[in-house]
Amino acid sequence: MSPLTCKGRLVTLRELDNALSVLEGIDEYQLDQLAKDIYHLRLVSQRIDKYALSAEATKVLRELYGEEAKISVVFEKAIVPLASGKYITSQALFPINIEDFLDERYIVNRKA
Repeated sequence: MSPLTCKGRLVTLRELDNALSVLEGIDEYQLDQLAKDIYHLRLVSQRIDKYALSAEATKVLRELYGEEAKISVVFEKAIVPLASGKYITSQALFPINIEDFLDERYIVNRKA
């Protein structure tokens, strides 16, 4: 499942792509949400000024996910796919109840 904002709003991959597209020199990225307000961004970039890119990425992600977001940025040589061979751009690494994001009219067998 895609990461959520610190306030619990689901963020689409398109929103994340659009937000990070303002950063110059990113070849690949992967964002993991470890907890409600903790995000881990892996970046592949040929930019020399990694410290500046890290600060820019942190600013962009806080604008998207919330000012209280705790962002860590790690630079990688490449983003490797999962053991299944799938390439995940972003994911939440904690349980999320998908029914919290569905229109109640479409939930089958809703518990009272």
